[in-house]
Amino acid sequence: MKRKVCGVMMLVVMLFALSGCRMYADYKVNSDGTITHMSKVGYTAEEVEALGVDTSQCTLQTLEDGKKYYVTPAETQTMTSEELFVANEMVLNDNIFYYTFSGNMEEAGVSEDEMYMQLSISLNGDIVDTNADLSKEGNKAMFTTNNTATNWYAYTQTGKEIIAADTTVPKMMGAKNNKYYKSIPMKLYFTDNIAVKEVLWNGKLVTSNKLKDENGKVLQSLWSTSDGRIPATQGKNTIQVTDLNGNVSTFTIYIDSKVPVVKGVKNNKAYNKKAVIYVKDSVKLKSIKINGKAQKMGNKQLVKSGKYKGYYKYTVKKKGTNKIVVTDMAGNKKTMKIRIKK
Repeated sequence: MKRKVCGVMMLVVMLFALSGCRMYADYKVNSDGTITHMSKVGYTAEEVEALGVDTSQCTLQTLEDGKKYYVTPAETQTMTSEELFVANEMVLNDNIFYYTFSGNMEEAGVSEDEMYMQLSISLNGDIVDTNADLSKEGNKAMFTTNNTATNWYAYTQTGKEIIAADTTVPKMMGAKNNKYYKSIPMKLYFTDNIAVKEVLWNGKLVTSNKLKDENGKVLQSLWSTSDGRIPATQGKNTIQVTDLNGNVSTFTIYIDSKVPVVKGVKNNKAYNKKAVIYVKDSVKLKSIKINGKAQKMGNKQLVKSGKYKGYYKYTVKKKGTNKIVVTDMAGNKKTMKIRIKK
């Protein structure tokens, strides 16, 4: 499921701040599988002045809202899907178009008065299912910012059949299942052989804004809910990923941003005859070493009640300097030295 983000969508984000800009983009899937992309932008007179737009090649036109705009010449490119959509957020091929917004237009506060986008998608056959307006020819779907759905889609009959026959579950990239991390892995994202429909993080719907290099390689993913909140919690995180046919994958990652806790002693302090230490981690400990020797972490060492309930207990008796190193599963490390007086 290759989720791909096209350049027009990235440009939409940049244009959100403009007051009345109108953007037009057309994507046509050709018989040889390539995609022809045409784009143009209409600027208000205020934007021309504020942005310093060169209008020498523009034409002054009255557009759908009855207002005049300086419209740039149409730019056309014919490219492969891989070249055009390098960002893994959108799928466009002969029979399937699917795009999921990182938050929908309504949530982003985008209205036709602020920024208008018109996106047309032409597939290689009649479109039988879409949440957009269809052309008279039947193979072109027209999406605008008035469509506040969290995703835009258009399928031919063949596309619907392909989706219905899909049994491949989504995959997780940039992280490993049941592994521990100090924070959300920066390169974490999800893919599928057709398209990812939704991602639930601890039961909450999330989307991501991805930073990628020129080859489409994910450098950073910023996962959040529609209100901008980070979904990850300390400890266990359950992520459920669903594709267009309802195939589901469930992944678990553990987040541990805190160093282990050592109590009962203070760093670089001296103690008579012996010292008792208590060790605990907010998620899960990996190892406890005293003077380089790994300590057992079993039921015998676990405190069952009292002030240090849930801590592992150890007694240090070796005369002189003793080094204590505690590491958790995420790699956070606590290092201390204590001295037992001779």
